Amino acid sequence: MTLILTRHFGAEIAAGFAVCMALAATITTISLAGLQAFSPILIAEYNKTEQHGYLRGFVLAGGLACLGLTIILVGLLLIAEWLGVLSVIGLDLSGPLLLATSIVAIAGAVLAFSAGVLTGFHKQPKAQLPESLLRPFLILGTIAALAVAMVEPQLIHVLVAVALVVVGPAAMVAFFMLQQMREVPQVPMSFDFSRWVRMAPPWLSITVVWDNMIELMLLLAAALAGATEVVLLHICFRYRVLAGFGMRSLYSVSQPRIYEAIALRDLDSARAIIGITNILSLIYGIAVLVFVALFADLLLGVFGSEFTDGKALLLCVCGLILVRAIFGPAMAVLGANGAQILVALILVGTLVAAVLMSIALFPSFGILAIGIGYTIANALSSFALWFIARQRFSLDCAIWAVDFPRAYRSLRDEVASSVPT
Repeated sequence: MTLILTRHFGAEIAAGFAVCMALAATITTISLAGLQAFSPILIAEYNKTEQHGYLRGFVLAGGLACLGLTIILVGLLLIAEWLGVLSVIGLDLSGPLLLATSIVAIAGAVLAFSAGVLTGFHKQPKAQLPESLLRPFLILGTIAALAVAMVEPQLIHVLVAVALVVVGPAAMVAFFMLQQMREVPQVPMSFDFSRWVRMAPPWLSITVVWDNMIELMLLLAAALAGATEVVLLHICFRYRVLAGFGMRSLYSVSQPRIYEAIALRDLDSARAIIGITNILSLIYGIAVLVFVALFADLLLGVFGSEFTDGKALLLCVCGLILVRAIFGPAMAVLGANGAQILVALILVGTLVAAVLMSIALFPSFGILAIGIGYTIANALSSFALWFIARQRFSLDCAIWAVDFPRAYRSLRDEVASSVPT
C-alpha cells in the first residue's frame, strides 16, 4: 500500500494519507475509552465464572458507550476544523476529506470493540483475521485500482475510497460478535457501572499510548519534518506493525488465559503460560531483528532510492519487538490484577518522554530522532512494567525467570492436545 502511494501518487499524497489515517486511528482509540483493552479481561472473567448477566450487560453498555463517544468526537473534529486547529498538521480536512476520515474512525471503533469481545471468548481468528488480513487487502486493492484507473488522483480520492471499503471488515467482525453473543445463556442483564467506569480512564490512557503511539509519533513528525521524511517514518512503522503481527497473535492467544488463571488465583498456571509466551516471543523477536538487519536495504529500496538511508531508523523501531519479548507480558499481569492506574501513569510518562526526546534530538538526528525517542521510551516502560509486576504480584514475566523444562513440557502438552486424534 505504502509502496503504491509513494511510487504512483508521490510523497505529498503518501504523507497526507499517513497523517489522516493516524488521525482516524487516534479518534478511534479515544472513542473506545479503553474498551478494546479491558473487554477481553472482563469477558474472559465473566464467561469463566459464568456471570452471564454481567457479560451481556457489559457488551450492551460498552457498545452504546462506544457509539456515543464516537459521535461526540466526530462532532469535535468538525469544530476543530472550523476553528482551524487541524491546520497545525498541514491538512485541510474540510468537506469530503473530513467525512472520509470520520468514517474510517467509526469503522475502526466498531471493529476494535467487537474484536475485543471475541478475544475474550477465545475467538481470535474471527477477531483478528478481518482486521489483520481482509482490511489491509481491501485497502491495498482499492489504492492499486486508483493507481491504474486515475492519471492524477488526489488525496481526497484515496481517502474516500478507503473509507468505503473499511466498513466491510468492521461489519463482519460485529456480525461475528453478535453470533457469539447468541450462544451466551439469555439470562437477565446485570450492570456493574461503577467498576466499568473506574476501569475506563486508566485503560483509555493505556490504549492511547500503547496502541496508538505510532500514530501519535507520525503526527509529531508531520509538525517537525518534510513530506519525504514523514513517508520514511511511515514506511518504517508499517514494517514495525507488520513484524509485530506475530507477537500480537501470540499474545492474543495467551493473554485471555493469563487473565483466567489470575482470576482463579492459579499462579502456577499463569507462570506456565507466561513461560511459553516468553520463549516463543523471544525466538520471534530475534528472528525479526536478524531479518531486518539482513534485508533492510531491500525492504526500503523498493519505495525509492531516497529511502535507502533509513536502515538505522528501521532497525531502531523494530528492535522494540525484541525488548518487549525479553520483559514479557507484564502489562497483562498488571491489568488482570487491577493495576491499570499504575500502567496508565507509566505509559503516559512514556509518551511524554518519547515526545521530549524526539524534539530534543531532531536538530541533530533528523527523522531518526523520532525512532530513538519511540524506542528508548518504550524500552524504559517495558522495564518498569516488568519490575512492578514482579514486586507487587510475585509474577516475574522476564525471559530469565522462565522455568525452561516446565515451559517445554507445557508447550509439548499444548501441541499434543491441539492435534486431532
